[in-house]
Amino acid sequence: MGQEQVLGTGAAAPVRRSAPWWKWALSVGLAAGLIALLAFGFTRSPKDIPSPLVRQPAPDFTLALLDGGHLTLGGLRGKVVVLNFWASWCYPACWNEASRLQAAWERFRERGVVLVGIVYQDREQGAREFIRKHGKTYPNGMDPRSRIAIDYGVYGVPETFFIDREGRIAHKHVGEIGMEVLVARIEELLLASGGTPARTSPGAPGARASFPASAASSTTDAGAGSGFLFPVVARVDDIEPEGRGENLTRSLPDPRMRATSRRLGW
Repeated sequence: MGQEQVLGTGAAAPVRRSAPWWKWALSVGLAAGLIALLAFGFTRSPKDIPSPLVRQPAPDFTLALLDGGHLTLGGLRGKVVVLNFWASWCYPACWNEASRLQAAWERFRERGVVLVGIVYQDREQGAREFIRKHGKTYPNGMDPRSRIAIDYGVYGVPETFFIDREGRIAHKHVGEIGMEVLVARIEELLLASGGTPARTSPGAPGARASFPASAASSTTDAGAGSGFLFPVVARVDDIEPEGRGENLTRSLPDPRMRATSRRLGW
């Protein structure tokens, strides 16, 4: 039993049995589930992916500022803090949002809001030129070896973190941020503790922060979303030079971008 006679040989050969039906059904079900999961993932915006740091205490750090002095996050307790990770090679997202961040700084600095720029994987010369070109007057500093970025789980720029007065991360925004979202998040945190926003100055005693008090006029960008979605870029030539809005550019410091930026005179 279980064998069949092979004609002309007199030898018995084993009978081939098909795999049980449930094994085939299980394999098909697993494959279908994996495909469905991947399809769902591709429909999600990176901005919708929750960060494990949200609602957790913000990692403390001391930032050496480009204009001199140091800023310690722990010394800003009691203020709303906006951390923006950026780089001069991050085009167009960091370029588009620069004027919005400056406008938010000028609008909220007297209401107990401190905006801090953290330069990500960039050269100091390029960062300084970017600050000059975009008229940034809020504190900015380099992040050697990306230590701060690692603590915050940053995997590209721009990324923006909103920290409440108790020192907890309330929101994380991945990609270029529009003015409407920026203002809404700040107002939300200002009103979160009783609806009486603090009117202290970012340079007030006890802030343990030292940065220039000078202010420069800037152009307020309304940040109207264009709906464009930009992929990871390797060349500046691949992007619309006047790109605006809520795009999700995840720029990388590719050497070809630097070469192109030099050619364009950035």
